[in-house]
Formats: sequence, C-alpha cells, structure tokens
Amino acid sequence: MKSKDGSDYSKYHDIYHPGLHEFKERFGFYDIFLIDFNSGDVVYSVTKEVDFATNLLTGTFRSSGLADVVRSVRKNPVRDKVHIVDFSPYAPSYNAPASFIGSPVYNGQHIVGIIVFQIPSDKIQDIMSSQRNWRKEGMGESGETYLVGADLLMRSDSRFLIEDKETYFDHIRGMGLKEEIITLMDKIQTSILLQPIQTKSAQLAIKGEEGQLITNDYRGVSVLASYSKLDIDGLNWGIISEINEEEAFRPIKRLLRHILLSTAIFIPIIAYLSYLLSQGFMRPVQTLVATAKTIRSQYNTEQFNEGDITKFETEGASEYQELSDEMNQVMHMVRVDSDDIRKKEHEYADLITKALPVAVAERLKNNEELITDSADEATAIFIQIDNSRSVLDFTDLHATTRLMEKLTTKIHESAENNGIDLYDEIGMEFLGICGLTMPYLNHFERSMKFAQSVLKIIEKFNATNETDLKVSIGAEVGPMFGTLQTGRVIGYNVLSDSIYTAQEAAYAGALGQLTVSDMTKEYCEKMRLKLEWEKDTASIKVKGDQCAIWNISKADLGSLK
Repeated sequence: MKSKDGSDYSKYHDIYHPGLHEFKERFGFYDIFLIDFNSGDVVYSVTKEVDFATNLLTGTFRSSGLADVVRSVRKNPVRDKVHIVDFSPYAPSYNAPASFIGSPVYNGQHIVGIIVFQIPSDKIQDIMSSQRNWRKEGMGESGETYLVGADLLMRSDSRFLIEDKETYFDHIRGMGLKEEIITLMDKIQTSILLQPIQTKSAQLAIKGEEGQLITNDYRGVSVLASYSKLDIDGLNWGIISEINEEEAFRPIKRLLRHILLSTAIFIPIIAYLSYLLSQGFMRPVQTLVATAKTIRSQYNTEQFNEGDITKFETEGASEYQELSDEMNQVMHMVRVDSDDIRKKEHEYADLITKALPVAVAERLKNNEELITDSADEATAIFIQIDNSRSVLDFTDLHATTRLMEKLTTKIHESAENNGIDLYDEIGMEFLGICGLTMPYLNHFERSMKFAQSVLKIIEKFNATNETDLKVSIGAEVGPMFGTLQTGRVIGYNVLSDSIYTAQEAAYAGALGQLTVSDMTKEYCEKMRLKLEWEKDTASIKVKGDQCAIWNISKADLGSLK
C-alpha cells in the first residue's frame, strides 16, 4: 500500500520497494536493509520490523549482529568488499538466529550508504538436511550432516530434534545440558547456537583438519564421523557428517551372530572338515581385505568417478555377499558426504577465480604465492552509461533484468576480445584496464577499439529496444600497480592516478565520444597515432591543477579495424 503523505521518501519508496521486495523473495533473504553510512540510521527495510528507523550505533540494537556488520563496513569501506557476521539471536526477528552480509554503496567515488542482507537459518537447514529427506539421500536411520561454529555451537538444526524431539532431549539432558537451554530449544524449535558440540571431530574440523573417525557425538552415542573445515570468508565453521556406529557396522555384527550360531551347531563337522574348508573360508576374507586396500588407495585421490571405485564383491556364503552389500552402502554414504564437501570447496574456488582477471586467475590456480603486476604505461578506460530509466519496466522487472544482463554480457565479451580486464562499478559504470596483467605494446589502441565497440553496442541496443541510453567514455595512459588481495575478501586491486583521471574525463567529456587528458593526447602524438582531436569546452583537475581534455573524433573511432 502506497503512502499518501507526499514526502520525497514516500515517492522514492514507491519506486524502489517493489524491486527490492521481489529480490528478497526471489533469493530467499529474510530482510534487506539500507543504512546511512555516516549516522548509522536504518533508512529502509523490506519487512519493516522494529529495527526499521532505528540507529545501529547508539540505539536499542547497537549490540546486534546487524550493528556488527555495519560497524565492520564502516571500519573498512572498500568498494565491492563483502562483510559477513556469524549467526546470533536477533531480537527484531523474535530472537531467531540470524546472520548478516553487508557491503558499502558508492555513488561514483563517494560512499553514500550500506546495504545489508539478513540470512535466515531455515535456508541453510534445507541445504544441510536435503529438505529433511535424510533416508532418501542415503543417510539411513541415524545419519546427519550439520555445521558447527568456532564456539563449538551448532549452526544448523539437529536431525534428532526434528524427528524425535523427546528422545533427543533425554539424550542431551543425560549429557548434562542445562534444563533452561533444553526448554528454550523446545520453545523456539531450533538447536542453532544452543546445542554444544564438544566432540573430537568438531574440534579437529574447526582447526582446519579433515578425516574420519569413530567417536561419541553430542548425544553421547558412538558414531562413525567424517569432518572438514568449511571455508567461507569471514566465518570459521566446520561441517560434520555422522551415522551411528551400531547402524554402520550392523552387517558385521549380524555376520558374527551367524558365525557363532553355526559354530555352536556344527563344531564336530567343522573340526572334521576344518582343513578342507579353511581355504574356502579364508578366500572371501582375503578378497574383502584386498578390496578394502584397493578402495583406500582409490579413495585417497580426489579425481575419481563413482563407477571407477572398486566394490566389495565376494563369492561363497550369502553372509559374505550381504556383508559386501552392506559395506558398499556404508562406503557409498561416506563417499557421498565427502564428495559433497569436495564439490563445495571446488565450487568456492571456481567462484573466486571467475572474479579475477584471466591472467591473475591462472597464476592463482598455479599456486603462485605473491601475485603483483606493474607497468610503466597502461591504459585505464572508464565507461558511464546514463539514462538507464529508459530501460526500466516496472511492470516486468524480470524482462528488464534479462535485458540489462544481455547488454552487460556484450560489453564483457567485447572487453575480453580486446584484452581488457573489466571491473563492474555501481549501476552501469565500468572500469577497464589494458596492459597491466597482460603486457600489450598497443594497449591504448586496444582501448580505443573497445570504446568503439561499446558505442556500437549501445547504438544497436537503443535501436533494437527503443531506449535512449547515453554513454560517455574517458581514457588515460599512465603507470599502474596491481596486487592480489587475499585477506577476508579475495580481489585484485589496481592502484593508479590514471583511473581517477579517466573517470573525470568521462564525466566531463562529450557524450558518445572518447575523451582523454592533455597527457594522454601527448602520449598518442609521441606514439605517432594519427588522430583528429577536438578540444572540449570543459576541463578537469589532475593532481590539483586544471587540465584540458580532448575528444577523439567519431570518424577516427569508426575507422578502426
């Protein structure tokens, strides 16, 4: 429902709230906040709970997880840096456990605010329990996979709390857990931040180790456990997969019962035929041992397919065949859990490398420890696309999103074809670097071709979609230094005054042309580039001094091949 108070806030709220609400629902966030960077005021919230319009620096919720992520961003407001805080009870959401992700919002070079996403615990729980389909996913009657934090408290719900609450409470009560904690678990129906995990597997996972062992779990029950550290920047979590030891080794116990019963009945016959049967009896055991050694050697490598793993197969008594079948099932369950951990680790590594320039990503894959680049001369090119309102269609936001994605994709493809490392800015602004991570003698000519391609892309986009996008482009040649940042957030940072000069040239220069400073014009003349120059009426400041800017004619850009 729209407000009728006629204020500017209500007007802009009517414009942007539907899109933010749609984004929240589509990606499953609990809430999205916009916070004033300087004051710490919550100026916008999708759900409008009691934290809306409060101050996170001095107000009631200054000690909350939301306030923690805001303080983290204010302390280190690096552009595109993502900050995350661990789960903690959040009072405005009825003390439900909540985690927050935040990042600074820039308008050009100026920071204007902070955007924060509230992550609900139920999304993580759906992933960890496969929508509560433990049996269907091969976890049997007692298997579960859960997360544990550095404080050795759960970050996902216990399977036993969900399936058999009373028995679960009896177990943890017997382990000495305080009654008030059990009462709180029962009330809010979660074990997150309440169930302590003081097991050896959890402690090893938090230390960054991975492996398998038999140990007592948080209920005091002996389990077969597989554990590993879950690498998420900003969090220290471990992931544990367990199944009751009794269930895991039930086939072996069943075999032993059969052997004992058979021995008691057939002792005279066994004594008589022991020599004749010893070879037949030992052959399946030897086969199992040999198979186990083969599986261990295969399993120690990460590069294998499910069909390539040797399976337990024996000849002879049905008990051995049953043991083989049950052991194959146990190995499959452990393999599925470990494969899932490896898969998530590889997906995370792939996601990180895709965010870096191609040359830097390759060096990172080759385990190069210190990645830095420098160039005496490289080109920075800055592109600003205005009037994006002509593309917006609030009646079909999905169509608008797809349209803008196609435009962005074409610009990225053009950058790749011309050897430009492209970085997205806020909105429809792009920064490209040519000649730093990959040295090119013709880095400025490549940047000109990229500018020509972008102008053609925008022109064709406007003609095809009946839009009126405006584009201005600035470029500057100068020394640059780049380094791979491997702190809490991995990224490639470029340091150069040329970036800001290119940006100012784009802002001040004529629309639909490539604008450069006096210094870059002199560089082109020194390199004997035959270009037509048109002096712009505007000027820019470079290191405190006023500097003329020049537009390269459309004819020169149009003649590039």
